[in-house]
Amino acid sequence: MVVEPQPMPPVSWKDMLVGKETIVQNNTSDGQFFADNFSLTKQDVKKSFVDGVPSIDFSKRVYQLLEKEMSTSMVLKMLGRNLGIMNLHNR
Repeated sequence: MVVEPQPMPPVSWKDMLVGKETIVQNNTSDGQFFADNFSLTKQDVKKSFVDGVPSIDFSKRVYQLLEKEMSTSMVLKMLGRNLGIMNLHNR
C-alpha cells in the first residue's frame, strides 16, 4: 500500500514576514515559479521609528524575491473595479 504525502497549504506573505514557517517548494513542470527555502532572518527586516511612526525596511534580497514573484502578475481595472482572472474568463 502506497500512501501519498499530503500537500502542504501555501504559506501567506504575512506568515513568511513574521517568520512562522519556512516554505520548501520546487519549480513545477507547468512553469509556475515558487520560492526555494525562503526564510527571513533578522538581517532581512529592520524595524525603526521615523518621527514617531513605525517603519519597516527590508533587505535587497526580500525586494528581489517580491519582484520575482510579482513579475508574472497583472492587475486590470475596468470601470474603476479590479478584475480577476475569473471575471475575464467569463466575459
